[in-house]
Amino acid sequence: MFLWILLLDDRVLVFYKGELYAAVILGISASWSTPALFLELASEIAFPVSEAIVGGYMIFLSNLVGALFYFSYFLPWMSK
Repeated sequence: MFLWILLLDDRVLVFYKGELYAAVILGISASWSTPALFLELASEIAFPVSEAIVGGYMIFLSNLVGALFYFSYFLPWMSK
């Protein structure tokens, strides 16, 4: 969906406002729904382990990766 938005924005595809609205709505709803499904799948795969432990571990790792990404902008050579 976000590739579709990029192609519409760069005028590779013919721009229609309705297509842009559809791509944004579908892209945002897909990006909001997939983490919950991923956490549920991981909880089902690791069944004997508690769902709270699996979810907490996965969310911790996700936050750690996000923090490392944002803190990487404090490195001097990343500002270019």
